[in-house]
Amino acid sequence: MQVVSAIREPLVTGGKTVKDVSHDISRQVEGKPTRLWWMAFGVSLARLALGWRGWCMWGWCCGASISISPHPIRVSGSSGWSPGLELSS
Repeated sequence: MQVVSAIREPLVTGGKTVKDVSHDISRQVEGKPTRLWWMAFGVSLARLALGWRGWCMWGWCCGASISISPHPIRVSGSSGWSPGLELSS
């Protein structure tokens, strides 16, 4: 499939077909993760395992919002599905 346009030059040159381009792109995504990826994944799991207020920035922000804020998360009425969520003062 070759589409010719007078406005712009073709993006894919060198005699490659659409199938070749798709294969080149998908090879990067479908390949096995590298050792560096596994190391970064392990670090992220370790940081997640350290707890709610540990190294995890998201956990620290949410924990600080609940414990330091003068007006913590307000729940207007309990639905009964989470008895520990009533944090309003």
